[in-house]
Amino acid sequence: MRITTRMFFDQFISGFQSNMEAIFKSQEQISSMKRVNRPSDDPAALSKITAYKTQISQIGEYKRSITTANSMVGSLDKALLNLNDTLNRARELGLEGADASATGGDRAIIAKEIGTLLEHAIDIANTKVGDRYIFSGYKSDTAPIDKNTGEFVGDSNPITLSISANTEIKLNVSASDLFSFKRISSSDSANLILPSYNVDKTGAYASTDEIYEDADPNGALHTDRFVVRTGVNDEIAGGDDGDAIADFTATLTAGTYTADQIAVEIKRALEAANGSADTYTVSYDSTNKKFKITNDTGNTNALDLLWGDATTTAERLLGFNPENTLSIAAGSSDTSDSAVTGGGFTASTNTFSTSGGTLTIKVGDDDTTAVDVSISALATLADVRNAINNADAGVKAEVVNISATSTADYRIIISSDPAGRPGDVRITATSDDAAGTGLHTLVYMSSNDTITIDSNNNTIIFNDGADRTATLSSGTYTADTLAREIKRAMEAANGSADTYTVAYDSTNKKFKLINDSTNANAIDILWENSSTTAESVLGFDATDHSSIAVNSSTTSDNALSYGVQNQTLGTDITNYNYITNPSNNNYYSFNNNYLNETNILRALNFLKVSLENDDAGRVQKAIDYLTKTSDRLFQVQADVGARMNKLETEETYHGDREFEITTYISNEQDTDIAKAITELTQKQTALEGLRSLSSNVLRASLFDFIR
Repeated sequence: MRITTRMFFDQFISGFQSNMEAIFKSQEQISSMKRVNRPSDDPAALSKITAYKTQISQIGEYKRSITTANSMVGSLDKALLNLNDTLNRARELGLEGADASATGGDRAIIAKEIGTLLEHAIDIANTKVGDRYIFSGYKSDTAPIDKNTGEFVGDSNPITLSISANTEIKLNVSASDLFSFKRISSSDSANLILPSYNVDKTGAYASTDEIYEDADPNGALHTDRFVVRTGVNDEIAGGDDGDAIADFTATLTAGTYTADQIAVEIKRALEAANGSADTYTVSYDSTNKKFKITNDTGNTNALDLLWGDATTTAERLLGFNPENTLSIAAGSSDTSDSAVTGGGFTASTNTFSTSGGTLTIKVGDDDTTAVDVSISALATLADVRNAINNADAGVKAEVVNISATSTADYRIIISSDPAGRPGDVRITATSDDAAGTGLHTLVYMSSNDTITIDSNNNTIIFNDGADRTATLSSGTYTADTLAREIKRAMEAANGSADTYTVAYDSTNKKFKLINDSTNANAIDILWENSSTTAESVLGFDATDHSSIAVNSSTTSDNALSYGVQNQTLGTDITNYNYITNPSNNNYYSFNNNYLNETNILRALNFLKVSLENDDAGRVQKAIDYLTKTSDRLFQVQADVGARMNKLETEETYHGDREFEITTYISNEQDTDIAKAITELTQKQTALEGLRSLSSNVLRASLFDFIR
């Protein structure tokens, strides 16, 4: 091959340029410390680097969110710690005020410090971080508690912030979860939030013959029965052709019923109204407190329940809206729109006990304190109240209208006197009133009352294809623990071939035994068998309950007199507070809905007023309420602590992840300095060699050319 000078020159220039570019690139990588400075350096690596940087940017946003969240949640934590100290101090002062040696003057001094603590609690509720109130939800620019009334005026919505791809953190706690509440209606008096003592819904002091004693919401008992009155609430219009025209009217028999009893009466009235051509199943769910009316599976006609018909008067009593339910197919049902718990006494002069009888009342375990209260036949609510109060039995009775509507709903309420001993009250009744009505509704035992099982009442004979003997273990049981023992004994008797569900219904005070759906055999409970001894203690008559099919049940014939008694005021009442003696400042009570663990301000105010009134009994009750609020506060603190732990975990995760991704970027982008310097040195040496060699060659060729 012939090599010309031109070719040699071109090769020199190309090699020189290539070496210069390589040296430039090496110098650029060393000076920038980056291997990839432009897309052409490494397109594949640049694509990865871009994706990594996007992830780093997201992590940066999450870390900034975590910083914000740490500020908010950390402030919450500090505020709650401060609040906890406030409640602890209030409780200490309350104990001083409850001491029997404390004088009225002592309590007045303590009340002033409680007032200061109340103001401090409001300040805590109105804590700000920057320009945001941390207990105010979406209304973060509005103080959540009105300093003048103590009312919650903020927002209850949670504020959340994303701290990772699939994780949000709640930044706030609503003041309505801890401090106070909002008036039901803006027309209600603002004084109802922290009243000086009992007032009615308008904020005015009330005076009524029916309400004259202090009601103790946490310890009171109340009647919980359905009262049917002729021409008032006794009719249900119905049909079977899918239109809104009544084909029949079912009339309930006037009287006082338990929920289960009125369910039976509804069934009777509906079947009687349609000539029993079709049958219906009516039940009451004690959990959601609603009735369910089922058009039985074998029926030929649909069922219309015309709750909106002018003839129907029972809709409110049973919890149905005045709206027709048409074409209820066989096997389908209609359920109450609202929870209902009975009531129905519209005046204190309504008859409460048809037959009369005797109430035996005692406070404490000493039987010598028992007082017999004679109640006459056809006694009204007011008659029963007066008889109890005149007997000086260690309790006080009131007739209270608990309705929040224009329709009155009077209840007899019994509480300990002095207040604060609800668990010590024992009431039994001897009466010919129907079971679960009249004087029987006032029977009360504390939740710790028990029954003793021994060799005289511990045997149940049942048959599931063969006779079995279930033997209850001797011991002392509440109704709930006895239900579990019945289940154990029956399953042990059949070798657990079949299983059973046994429950105690505290509303109707009866046991319910279910032959579980997975079982193979029907069962007979042989209460008539001479070897059965447990029938009475379990509320059953000495009559066999035969052919209890799979997934069917049997229930006690009679209500029990022991076990958990569901006769507390609970959350049935929507009024703000019970109206008590307005002429005596020492009487002070709240609705259980509004003096509870979520109303710290009311609890503190209750303690303050009780101390101002020199009411040692109420001071002790206030301490109990403060304990409730402290328990609730502890739960909220635990939740906030969990949020802080979550933030710490996410912050650590993002830090670790950021380090990993930064390492990935470095691997793809950063220059290996030592390697780059070595390569630069090699390229510089090569360039110098090229220059030297080319110089000699090019010089010789030119000389020859000139020569």
